Amino acid sequence: MKTVGFLVFLVISVISINDRYVIATVPGEPFIKFQIDWKREMQPYTVPFFFGYTWNGGKWPIYLSDIRSAAYGGYGADHGPNLIEIGAGERIMAKLLETYYRMKGIFKQ
Repeated sequence: MKTVGFLVFLVISVISINDRYVIATVPGEPFIKFQIDWKREMQPYTVPFFFGYTWNGGKWPIYLSDIRSAAYGGYGADHGPNLIEIGAGERIMAKLLETYYRMKGIFKQ
């Protein structure tokens, strides 16, 4: 396993339109698992959209693989330029969900 000695700053966004449509954006190409997870988490109360290839600043990670895909390997999962740390995709998804729930005021103070 290659150890990377630098931090990667990524910018993500969560947008809610009229409490009906929820859009999550991430840079790079997210693996399908994250798209399915976002849809599952947001339905049936909203119409979810999950957009990759969006850039609002920060680094471009190329691929956002999930842990299972990184373990099994393959194109974009275990080798290539600008790979981010294993598990970073899951942390990005957790941050998207946290951002959405905070935006909606669901978290108790």
